[in-house]
Amino acid sequence: DVFLTTFAPIQQIMEEELSLLVQAFEPLRAYAIMADPQTGAIMGIAHYPSFNPNDRSTITDPLAIQLHALTLGFEPGSIMKGPSIACALNAGACRLDSIYYCERGYWVYGGRSLKDSSGSRYEDISVTEIIRKSSNIGTAKIALDLGEGGLYQGLSAFGFGRKTGLGFYPAEGAPITFSKEASGTLRPLENWDKLSITRFPIGQGVLTTPLQMLEAYNALANSGVMMQLYVVDRIVKGNNVMRHVPRVKSRPIMPETAREITRALTLVTEAGGTGTKAAVEGFAVAGKTGTAQKWIPASEGVKGYYSHNEYVASFIGFVPAEAPAFTLIVVADTPKNRTYGGTVCGPTFSRIAERTLSLLQISPRPPSVTTAQQLRGQGANDATAKTQAQASAEQDLF
Repeated sequence: DVFLTTFAPIQQIMEEELSLLVQAFEPLRAYAIMADPQTGAIMGIAHYPSFNPNDRSTITDPLAIQLHALTLGFEPGSIMKGPSIACALNAGACRLDSIYYCERGYWVYGGRSLKDSSGSRYEDISVTEIIRKSSNIGTAKIALDLGEGGLYQGLSAFGFGRKTGLGFYPAEGAPITFSKEASGTLRPLENWDKLSITRFPIGQGVLTTPLQMLEAYNALANSGVMMQLYVVDRIVKGNNVMRHVPRVKSRPIMPETAREITRALTLVTEAGGTGTKAAVEGFAVAGKTGTAQKWIPASEGVKGYYSHNEYVASFIGFVPAEAPAFTLIVVADTPKNRTYGGTVCGPTFSRIAERTLSLLQISPRPPSVTTAQQLRGQGANDATAKTQAQASAEQDLF
């Protein structure tokens, strides 16, 4: 008998809410995965398209049978900014109150242009605001200060470019993992070009899986400690019981860095951030929106290019931010009618989180000063914040 870590009531919540997302936006694929950042246990995993194991006619489609969250990768877009900027903070390349000039939304580097979301005209803004507003240019400049070697080492420490090893890790004996798990792609440093340093930290040109991103944000939520993901709790053979033993996988950042990035990510879901639709009333939610252009491969003499009408929308975060009960990622591949991660996936994140917190009987925080007000008191928000508050709270291209 094999006992999974998934909890049936949470699994039901996730499947119900993901179904509503699918009905509203008709994506090619969609995922919702939840994990306990303190242990690495998968608490629930829902995906579309899926099948009904009680109806064999629904399991003839290979597309529906596969667990794409395990076997396929995607360019993550702006959800990569959380781990990337955490690497810079951890290395001392910047601080939350460091100021970067964001070129009024248009910047040329290495002979190619990089833009912030439509309508964004950011000038001098802090690292906190770069995260809150999801500035591509600001993130790229932070990465330049970190340097190619620092960024590569940092993202590698977060596990990008290799399998998570999801499975079962008993106290004795070899672990049991999924042989067909995708590893994603993080190019070796010697294969980087001039643009890599400005594109990889914003989630373009790298291939990740939902599980890799979930594992990375688990580390942000768990004081910088990354726990090994697992989905099998125990295996029982007669009187013999083999149990999974939670294990530390790595420590990509220091505890203080984790606290700093958490404070900034909490602003994303508060007024003026790109992820306000992912907020949960009564709780601080630390998270990040993502809206990634899909790469269209070359065909029939046409060069490969980034699409302007096909996107991968996402939201990832943990709640309560100050003492996370879970980390949750929601991804919609090629949604219709809407593109932005905050609009497509944010509400689904919010509903799953709210219902799960209620199920786990976790009480809301008492009314208090918001995280945004606390950070303003510390001087982390620069003087231009008011003039930029009119920028769209949902646009986070890349």
